[in-house]
Amino acid sequence: MAVHTRAPSARGSMPQWVAHVQGVADVCRSTPGAVVAGDLNATLDHPGLADLGPCVDAAAATGAAGLGTWPADVPRVLGAPIDHVLVDARVWRVTGFGVLPRTGTSDHRPVVAHLARR
Repeated sequence: MAVHTRAPSARGSMPQWVAHVQGVADVCRSTPGAVVAGDLNATLDHPGLADLGPCVDAAAATGAAGLGTWPADVPRVLGAPIDHVLVDARVWRVTGFGVLPRTGTSDHRPVVAHLARR
């Protein structure tokens, strides 16, 4: 499933942002074999991503969770890791993950996750 949650850009948007992030985690937890990827506008420290159930974050599974994906015009070590690939670890094994160089005019860096069926 491809996702793009609402950004927490204004005080009034916070309830929707929280609900969107929790909804993404719910989909991953409740869908056998799930692969959920996109701009979550949240780091793994966000409470909505604290309980992923059987799912794992591909970056965290490979030790790359600290690499920033946004904004693309700063070094990866200074950016925020808000783009994710969440997978059902009962079905998928994460064999690799990377944050690629900036592409085009996007303000996010692309990510790639390599998965193998268990």
